[in-house]
Amino acid sequence: MKRPEHYPPIKLIAGGQEIEFYSVIVQNNIPYKEVNVEHDPIAMQKLIQTTGQLGVPQTEVNGQWVIGFNPGAIMAALEQ
Repeated sequence: MKRPEHYPPIKLIAGGQEIEFYSVIVQNNIPYKEVNVEHDPIAMQKLIQTTGQLGVPQTEVNGQWVIGFNPGAIMAALEQ
């Protein structure tokens, strides 16, 4: 699947070993920004305040949060 140009970049909040996530993103040529909360305590606090969750991965797409690895939800959020 080729990425339509209207897809916005997504933000991945990761702990460091989200290999499956990366394969989905790379296969679909989707731009993303990774934030590793293990190395950024300020980002960790913001994440907890925003989602109430600490588990990773968490992905923000178009202002919508996807908790856990859920390619279907990520792709659906990209289409909105």
